[in-house]
Amino acid sequence: WIKTRSTLRVKFRSARIEGGGILAFTDDDVIVDKEWLWHINNAFKNFNCDGVGGKVLPNWKVQPPSWVTNKFLSELAIKDYGDEAFYFPRNKYEEFNGSNFAFKKDLFKKYGQFNIYLNRAQDTEIFRKFLSRGSRLLYYPKRIVFHTIDKDRLNKNHFKKMVILILILRLRQRVTMMIWLGLDLDLYKKKSMD
Repeated sequence: WIKTRSTLRVKFRSARIEGGGILAFTDDDVIVDKEWLWHINNAFKNFNCDGVGGKVLPNWKVQPPSWVTNKFLSELAIKDYGDEAFYFPRNKYEEFNGSNFAFKKDLFKKYGQFNIYLNRAQDTEIFRKFLSRGSRLLYYPKRIVFHTIDKDRLNKNHFKKMVILILILRLRQRVTMMIWLGLDLDLYKKKSMD
């Protein structure tokens, strides 16, 4: 157990602790299914995988407004890719959610830590880093957590802020990853202008 106020610090520290074979991550605003740990073990035991992600379903504290449709669920960190297990990448838009993933600990030793310079989106960055290095990452739908959604997150101003923040983070993340991979940013700019 690591006591700190920062989720990123917990993730970073836990990946550095000696011992253990699997690191499972969740958030403080989710409720894990009663068989969550069992399903982590089961997935690693029965599938040839290096990481496992699962469903993140809503735990509505209030009835969502009618304008909150399925297209907005990802902005609330809800991920449900169906009831069949599969290996990533199935398409470029699917990825693990940070409130419900687990990795073999040796991936952090082989490929590196969470990027502490990303204020948000470290989960996406580590998922893509491991995937790009050939890690077998599995979606296992029986591994479920329920993300608490209260009324403060169900207003249009919150969604506007989230959309803007996500666009900024994706741009910043792309540039950061290009720098990490040693890609020429000038070449990227030139291609995007053509």
